[in-house]
Amino acid sequence: MGQLCSRPRTVEDKLSDEPVTEGAIVSADSGHKQHTSVTPQSYDLHSDVIHHALPEAHDSVDELSELDVVVEQLRNNQNSVTGSAPELLQQWDHDHRVVLDSIDASIQRAQRQHHWEGSSSLAPPVSHHIPAAYLHTAPPVSNSKLGRALQSPPPPAQHLTYQAVPLDQEPLLIQAKQAYADGRLLQSHKRLQELSDLRGIDYLHSGVLPPEIGPELAGLPALKIKIDEGLYELKTHEGWSVSRNDDLQVMYRHHAGTSVHSFKFAADFDSPLEHILAMSREFDLTHSWNRYVTESVILSEPSIFESTLYAASWLPFPFPHIDVVVTARGIDLADEDRCLLIMVNTPEDMSKLSSRLPASSAKCKRADILPGSCIRLEPLAPSPSGQGRVRASVVVHMDPHIKHVPAGLITFVLKIMSPFLFSTIQKVLKSEFDSPKKVLPTRMRDKPELYGLIAPRIAEYIHHLQEA
Repeated sequence: MGQLCSRPRTVEDKLSDEPVTEGAIVSADSGHKQHTSVTPQSYDLHSDVIHHALPEAHDSVDELSELDVVVEQLRNNQNSVTGSAPELLQQWDHDHRVVLDSIDASIQRAQRQHHWEGSSSLAPPVSHHIPAAYLHTAPPVSNSKLGRALQSPPPPAQHLTYQAVPLDQEPLLIQAKQAYADGRLLQSHKRLQELSDLRGIDYLHSGVLPPEIGPELAGLPALKIKIDEGLYELKTHEGWSVSRNDDLQVMYRHHAGTSVHSFKFAADFDSPLEHILAMSREFDLTHSWNRYVTESVILSEPSIFESTLYAASWLPFPFPHIDVVVTARGIDLADEDRCLLIMVNTPEDMSKLSSRLPASSAKCKRADILPGSCIRLEPLAPSPSGQGRVRASVVVHMDPHIKHVPAGLITFVLKIMSPFLFSTIQKVLKSEFDSPKKVLPTRMRDKPELYGLIAPRIAEYIHHLQEA
């Protein structure tokens, strides 16, 4: 194409020896000078585009003369193009179209990348110029039949626009709210980020949000930070000391200079994930199977994925009993981390909860569970017999507000309490789900909005595991 898109040499190029004056151009092909003033023609994406076609007939001397001019210009190219007049014009027409199509495609790609908005046109309010060297090969278009034949109707304009809709009808916002309602918080966060990119408005970090977003989605950035913190702590073992590492993994870390102590546990259980989930979700039953828990109360349940809990725990003499108040939130991370995550931490504002606490709480030492504490439940491939399996991991960052915790108390938690809880959970999973009439199976049937939602997601994930 480069041969035909270069400016052709003319008779003036060969004969002129005069210096270049203002308005003249120098041929890029030969170095000769030309005194022909060139006015660049502008190419607009939505203007009529002149496409040149091979004429089928010549009915006048003017038409033949004009055709001769075009052919002569093509043949005078420095590369000595040869061929019949129809062949030359057909090749020139093809090259002309390729150049115009390339410009068109480039503009449209840029528009798609930057999400041009508007219903009338996507093109920026400037004209796009065809290089002057290329324009030299274009014959003048006259009002003769040949000139009219060289003009074709403009192609249909392609409007690659983003059609704005009311925010409450935006599909991405609808999807974000549905994912939030299903407990898939990171998917909801992702859809809201896509909506922000599409509209050019930061709905995740803006100080003032439109009412269509709602207060739930407005809290997604803070929730995502807590999720990331929890997953990081579960998977990072640097700085932790290992107390046990067999069928039960137990780790400990003291944060120097603070009263914060962290514990990490991990184990596999031969049980469906829903059963482990029920043991933690039906928290008010905990004191019935865990002898170290003296009280377990559900203070509130804002949604099927959220609850506020109170628990008091026995400690050996001379230590006082310790209690905690926590908010627990379940999150479906099957798409992102192949797990169900339960985030646990003490709420910052306890003023509305104080009146709901048991009277016995006044005798306990209050401890705080810090953000980053969580429970991760990952479904594993079933056993050869078809038995469901799950891997449970727990990390707890506790601040008992005791400056110096005796080493004997830490040893009691790591060496006595942890193994006892592990064996107790195994026994409960075997004994409390062997009959549908027992308490935990009954609770599960009474809450299809929760367990009926989780079970299909787990089954879907296990199916992918078996196919892999």
